[in-house]
Amino acid sequence: MKAIWNKNINISPKTATYTWSANYAPIVHEGGTRADGSDFPARPWVWRTVGLNGQEKRYDIVQDFNDKIRTANSFDALFEDIANKLDSEFRKTIEAEIFTWDAATKRKNKSTATTPRDIVDLGFLRNSQSKSIQP
Repeated sequence: MKAIWNKNINISPKTATYTWSANYAPIVHEGGTRADGSDFPARPWVWRTVGLNGQEKRYDIVQDFNDKIRTANSFDALFEDIANKLDSEFRKTIEAEIFTWDAATKRKNKSTATTPRDIVDLGFLRNSQSKSIQP
């Protein structure tokens, strides 16, 4: 796919960083081992959002970029727009009932989660998400 942008641009390096401060975020994303030695499944919401590591893509960041580049007023504004969209898409993926689990679970919020399920429960993981953009 080719993107065409007929504007004079001044591109400065930028980085968007997404973090989840919930102390259990890595275990949810990567999976882990229970006390009895059995493994529990990973729920890789980052990979699932953008379609990495063989996961089905929920948000096509490249297509979104190509769709928006023709009308963007500046590269900085385009970058921030895409970064904000990705921030929103990570949250939507956490809320989506798409993650497999090996048993029904009584959650702390009193609901019973089966499979497929979301990874919200009390919302600490989702609410621990933060985004920063560095120039």
